[in-house]
Amino acid sequence: MWLAKTGTPEPADSVYPLMVPPLPVKPITSISLFRYLWTLAYEYLHEAEHIVVIGYSLPDADRMAWSLFGNFRNQRLKTVTVVDPNPAVLTKWRTLFARRSVAVARWEYFDDFDDYVRRLT
Repeated sequence: MWLAKTGTPEPADSVYPLMVPPLPVKPITSISLFRYLWTLAYEYLHEAEHIVVIGYSLPDADRMAWSLFGNFRNQRLKTVTVVDPNPAVLTKWRTLFARRSVAVARWEYFDDFDDYVRRLT
């Protein structure tokens, strides 16, 4: 796991976190940077060993996110961590990832961001 203690990771590093910012309208077809980021996110989901979701409730209206997280395949995934004050969000994520093409060894849930950060340090 990468922690921002010194420097900034580079794409060539063996561990490189990717953050996809929440946007009400996702211009992935009209703006090349967003097309690139969403393509990269999809590729990373196929290879990730750990996925951390912080404060994203996976609203039903966000069809792009449902498609992104609902279609990748990954048999290397070890943990999915969800950080959100609403425990119902964990159920949404577990339901979305409950398919044969995604192997999840362990789920973690934190209802408080401070608790999550303390666990990392």
